Amino acid sequence: GTPISFTCTFDSQWTAATHPIDYPSNAHWSPMFMASHNKDYSMWDSGAKATAGVQSVAETGSLSTLRSEVAQAGDSIGSSTSVSGALFLSNDSTTDFTESLEMDEDHSLITSISMIAPSPDWFTGFYDFSPVEDGMWLSSFSIETYAWDAGTDSGITYSSSNQATSPKDNIFQLTPESLPSSKVFLSPDELTVKPVARWSCIMKKEVNNAEEFYSRTKICIMSIFVSLFMLS
Repeated sequence: GTPISFTCTFDSQWTAATHPIDYPSNAHWSPMFMASHNKDYSMWDSGAKATAGVQSVAETGSLSTLRSEVAQAGDSIGSSTSVSGALFLSNDSTTDFTESLEMDEDHSLITSISMIAPSPDWFTGFYDFSPVEDGMWLSSFSIETYAWDAGTDSGITYSSSNQATSPKDNIFQLTPESLPSSKVFLSPDELTVKPVARWSCIMKKEVNNAEEFYSRTKICIMSIFVSLFMLS
């Protein structure tokens, strides 16, 4: 299918006002990562075991192992994009992806991830999202995402020392029912866990190849005509 591309932005919604318990003074996000892919690839999923790459992002923020997993997935991946560095919330709450995310009909799903930092193994993102409605690409979309636990570290506060979970738990969303005893992330009214981030993407408008060929041919013919006119 014809490739399309999205330019994407990450907005943090993780604040001391919305998530007051134990909110860290050095709150930040690891470099966000997104990939387009087909149904044969799964970066992470609710109820699945974290891969080494997802564990590395959730515990340390490092993308190197995850990038290797994406590369090994070969043709199952359309493209990937990331943010150039960590987002420190004392400085800013919004950041843009460095490159656009390319997609086509064979790679119509998107998955994203970023570490909630500091934390034992908490992250946010979405998985297997298809920006398609009624057979058409969405011109834009925005997704609010929540806190998730990678199931790889049993720490209960943002700054807990390493406590490897053995064997690994499945990945699970942090809800009022699944929160650790510290109740970290609980809303001020103690009823919900509010979203921690919003991912927004807008489709890039691109001239299709036929139109581009036509306009280039037209310019070429015009320039030949002008050259002949000058010579005569």
